Amino acid sequence: LIERPASGDVSLREIVVKKADGSVLPLTPGFDNGIAGYTVLTDSVATLTVTANHRRTKVEVQCHNASSVKSEGNTGKVIFSANETFHAVSILVTAEDGTQARFSVNIAPAE
Repeated sequence: LIERPASGDVSLREIVVKKADGSVLPLTPGFDNGIAGYTVLTDSVATLTVTANHRRTKVEVQCHNASSVKSEGNTGKVIFSANETFHAVSILVTAEDGTQARFSVNIAPAE
């Protein structure tokens, strides 16, 4: 039996921000694993969902005062409800070998 070394891959497959109607809000700048910080402009945080996906590594999302924060395996999700204010979402990716990378999405009001 040949054991493969633990992966140090902390790259995300995607970060997606959706409104309640399923429409996707664009990240600024557009998603790229070499970029750690993003902004999303929206007129309301009413039921916004921020999702981060990795091929196989653990993803943990963190946000204060969100309605729901779930980290399940290679997917992390934050859900905001209508009575919440704008937030920054922190996404922590931990590779099999313990290597970590942090991404952030700032949810800001559209002007």
